[in-house]
Parts: sequence; structure tokens; C-alpha cells
Amino acid sequence: MLSINTIARVIVNVVRPAASPTSWDTGLLLVKDASFADAKRLRTEAAAGLIADGFDNTTEAYKAAQKYFASSLIPGRLLVSCYPASETPVEALDAVLQLTSDFYGIALTDTRTDEELLALNTHLSGLDKPAMLFLSLIGTATEVVASDSLLDKLHAADSRRVIATYAAAVSDAAAVMGAAMGQQSAHASSAFSL
Repeated sequence: MLSINTIARVIVNVVRPAASPTSWDTGLLLVKDASFADAKRLRTEAAAGLIADGFDNTTEAYKAAQKYFASSLIPGRLLVSCYPASETPVEALDAVLQLTSDFYGIALTDTRTDEELLALNTHLSGLDKPAMLFLSLIGTATEVVASDSLLDKLHAADSRRVIATYAAAVSDAAAVMGAAMGQQSAHASSAFSL
């Protein structure tokens, strides 16, 4: 005959998951601005909002915002951070992180040297906060894949925080970022990988 004595007592405690450290559906545009003012350091923008904030519709920042919101699944929101020409992209990102970490995607609206982009990649890899850099690779196909190109250097650095796209314009990276941010549902049982 089997004993009916307790063998093990199991207690299940259900705990709510901690709040997400970031907004997975929010992108950040880093905009080098010749007429920088502190009020432009961080703004939340709508597709047409950049015109009201003084951006000409021919600028890469405006084009990037338009492309970001052109996704068939519209992203949650877009943060725009202007920074002075005297700052590097790393310094500009650090200034934003002093204000918020409520974004996941990052795109630049101006061309930068390979060294500056590699420094930004290294900096992103060292952050506690998860984030992805969206880059446009511009030039001929031969130049983009050549030995010692930016793509080659990113590959050699084993970069895991950069999504590079062969594109016609710098602002095209924002289109890819908008598609990724729009796909993210951020529900508890969902996942998305671009």
C-alpha cells in the first residue's frame, strides 16, 4: 500500500515582469544642426512636425522622418535630437541618454567618417541599454563591399548592433528603422527580429 504522506510541497509565486528598459517601437534620429540650441536636443516628432520645428523639407532630417513614418505598420513614435557640429555622434548619443533611454533604433541624418561610425558602434556595444544603429551604405556596389570598406570593418569588429543597408541616401536608413519599429508589437508574448 502506498503512503499518502506529503513528499514535496510546491509553492508558486507569480511575479509581474519588470518594466521594459526601452521602447522597442521608438526610433531616434541624430541630426547635426548648424543652428543648434538646447531646446532642440530632444523632441518627439510626428511626420509633419519637423516643418513646424523649422526643418526645410529638402533636408535629410525631414526626408528621414518622412521615410520613417512611411512604413505600412506605422512606428509608435520618433525622437529627434539635434546636436552641434562640434560634437561627435557618440557625444550626441550620450547627451540624449542623459535625458532618456526610451528608444531602440538610432539613425544618423548626415554622412560621417568610417572612424566616427566605428566609434559609435563600439560605444553601442558597451552600453547597458539595448539599441541598434541603422546605417545607409552609400557608393557603388564595388566600393561598399571592398576590402577595408565600412562594411568590411564592421564585419571585422563582429558588430552586432548595426543594421547596414545599401542605399541611395543617408535618410534611407530611417526607412528600414521605421519598418523595424513598426513591426514591433511589444506585447508580453511577442518577439520580432529584423
